[in-house]
Amino acid sequence: MSSLGSARDRLRLTTLSRALLPSLVVLTLSLALTNVENVDFLMHFLGGVAIAWGMVIIVKDKKPSLSTWLRNYLAFSTTAVIGILWEFHEWVEDYYFLTSRQPDLTDTMNDLLMDLLGAVFIILVLDLSRRYKQAKKA
Repeated sequence: MSSLGSARDRLRLTTLSRALLPSLVVLTLSLALTNVENVDFLMHFLGGVAIAWGMVIIVKDKKPSLSTWLRNYLAFSTTAVIGILWEFHEWVEDYYFLTSRQPDLTDTMNDLLMDLLGAVFIILVLDLSRRYKQAKKA
């Protein structure tokens, strides 16, 4: 009976993730295509959430035996690498297309910080959710 409950919970999480994650990615990319200055923080935060969440889902699917710590580390690290690659993308736009995506170093550091804060946020939310479910079962 408990394995049926856990399978049902896993199905709910998977269904919710499959519904919300693509929406979050579309919203984040839409914000990325705008040149509105104040939206940049939100775009990077949501991007960090989407990348880390997606990574947690992928790792849970492919390697369910992996420890929570290692899964969270992979999610955080992947978010950091993709954030850095995004900043290179912005630099290329500025250098070759004469845009102003990176006005200064502070902007770049704030972008990377928001990426990582988004990752930490979703990792904490997912971990607290997991702990709550475990405590509820006990």
